[in-house]
Amino acid sequence: MDLIIAGDVVPTSINEVIFKKGLKKEIDKDFYDMWKASDFRIFNLECPIIENGKPILKYGPNISCSNDCINGIKDLNPNLVLLGNNHINDYGTEGIDNTIKKLTKENIPYTGIIENYDDINRGYIFEKDGLRVGIYNFCDNEFSTATFSKKGTRGISLIKNYKEIKRLKELTNYLIVIFHGGKEHYQYQTPKLKEFTELLVEYGADIVICQHSHCIGTQYRYKNSVIIFGQGNFIFNDSDNELEEKSLIININFTTNNYTIKYIPIKKKSGLIQIDDKKTVEDFNTRSVDIEKENNIYQKVSEFSKQKLNNYMAILSNKSILKKIINKFFIKNYYVKLYSTTELTKILNIIECEAHREILIEALKNKIERDV
Repeated sequence: MDLIIAGDVVPTSINEVIFKKGLKKEIDKDFYDMWKASDFRIFNLECPIIENGKPILKYGPNISCSNDCINGIKDLNPNLVLLGNNHINDYGTEGIDNTIKKLTKENIPYTGIIENYDDINRGYIFEKDGLRVGIYNFCDNEFSTATFSKKGTRGISLIKNYKEIKRLKELTNYLIVIFHGGKEHYQYQTPKLKEFTELLVEYGADIVICQHSHCIGTQYRYKNSVIIFGQGNFIFNDSDNELEEKSLIININFTTNNYTIKYIPIKKKSGLIQIDDKKTVEDFNTRSVDIEKENNIYQKVSEFSKQKLNNYMAILSNKSILKKIINKFFIKNYYVKLYSTTELTKILNIIECEAHREILIEALKNKIERDV
């Protein structure tokens, strides 16, 4: 059985017209021939298909695409579309329902959505030549995760994840867990993400793929399984960040006793998706070795987090025009300096302590729902 997994697909304002007309002219022939030759093709659809919908209240952008974008999605000839991501609920239940309706009408299977928190994420199973390969798709706990009363994605819930992965593993020869999570534009695994994905292997995953980062990351072997931290976008033209210009297509060949993984680098050049040179894979392998050197995983995340702290504190602050001007032109990391060390300690305790965090999350959700 030959299976191909691609990263994030979003028809943005830049390329939505292309999706409406169809994508075949935007894809290099060599890439398209490789893509079509696989037995099964999978990618992550990271937005709902809906027109004139009402966006939910959230932090971050609400993204969607029009009904006619299904034409471009069809051109990719997917055998499975992943919906377990942080944007599929950007237009609420209406957006999820319309997306499912459009996919179903075109006979395109999907996975990653549950009716409510207590529903079972049953995943999806491919069958060929006597082999059964399962796909379990879920995501970080953001605005798309299902609640006790509303449908959405399965988020991180260790007991639920364990039961669902164990159930799917018992039904299949191999199990691929595709987790939509990790830090955007960070090309390495964090210590916590590494620990969490190892736990997914303990649950039963043969392969773990982390999407969402919008960039190519690293790979890592744990026991007899392979963990991939970031493969980059597939078709998502919404950023000038150079990390988003390239990605990996993950080609997995399954036999009765084993599987092999081949990484196919792709790039976007003048809007055309084409196969890239081998240096992209070489860099991927180099990072994979580098991060495993002593203490590198901690040093890398420490450096990255220092760069991001001011951004996080700005989110918590009242970002007046004056504060923005001061931060940009006069005082570096101004938003961090607004807080005393004692105040930062309080914030850390509320975020880090599980008991405080659970109550705070519930209280904030209740307040937001009442206000809406």
